[in-house]
Amino acid sequence: MDVQDRSRPLAGLVSPEAEALFLRMLATGGTPADTRDEAAAELLDLGLALRSASGAVLRPVDQSAALRLLLERRQLDLADQQRRILDGWTRLTTLLPRDLGGGGRDGDGVVPLASYDEMAARTAELYPSARQHVRGTETGEGPAIINGVKGRQPAARFRVIYPVTCVATSAGARIVEDSAACGRQVRLRRDVPMKMLHVDDEVALISGARSTGFLVQTPAIVTMLAEWFDLLWADSATIAPAGGEEPGLTAAQHRVLRLMVTGDDAAIARKLAMSTTTVRRHVKSIYEVLGVNSRFAAGAAAAKRGWV
Repeated sequence: MDVQDRSRPLAGLVSPEAEALFLRMLATGGTPADTRDEAAAELLDLGLALRSASGAVLRPVDQSAALRLLLERRQLDLADQQRRILDGWTRLTTLLPRDLGGGGRDGDGVVPLASYDEMAARTAELYPSARQHVRGTETGEGPAIINGVKGRQPAARFRVIYPVTCVATSAGARIVEDSAACGRQVRLRRDVPMKMLHVDDEVALISGARSTGFLVQTPAIVTMLAEWFDLLWADSATIAPAGGEEPGLTAAQHRVLRLMVTGDDAAIARKLAMSTTTVRRHVKSIYEVLGVNSRFAAGAAAAKRGWV
């Protein structure tokens, strides 16, 4: 493990206070237990520190064990997040109109819009009315809802999710760039099931694959649409645009990455029949791709992407 790994083993993975306490315990072998110390409570909750037999002293776990615990916790969190996204969409489809995939039925507060022109007119009304926050999604198919709006960006916080395929073409990349240039927060996701403009938790405009849509004012559906969007926005599979496809790892780098959790460079070299210099070169490339500077941070970033 390199010097940087030894000096900052938990950088970015726990709170700065918990990291500082963990470093002190590594240096001294332990610290007096203090039930009022939030950093100590965080390390105990994560399993990164253990009480002595008397309960008077906290001791750190081994650094490799700490990483394994953090990765396992992250993977459980990701699985729970994906389940909540799926459950949210399942609940939504029981309430949304038929052509958006639910087998549901129209009700009070759901107004059908028969053409793109009608949707555009409604969007032009809703867009400038925003005062607090706007949520938006685009599918990349048919006329856009969000970028079809002309005029000044409203003062409200504006977040929009585009399909990642948008950045694969120059026209799509310009759409994403133009949206960001308007002051919107932009993220990309592989699959976006419908177009939506959601304004101030009061009203939403939604559309499926065809150039038709619905104006939704039913409070229960508007709330569920907001919750569904917020889950997508926070999901690790929803990424900030970076001018193109996210860089990946080679097959050899993936093999090195999987072994970085449990072994140093020399051990990895022996297992993969590589030179230590080659392993270090792969580790450096992995750091660059993941945007990190330590093994622990690399493991967490790789788990977030589903690579380990």
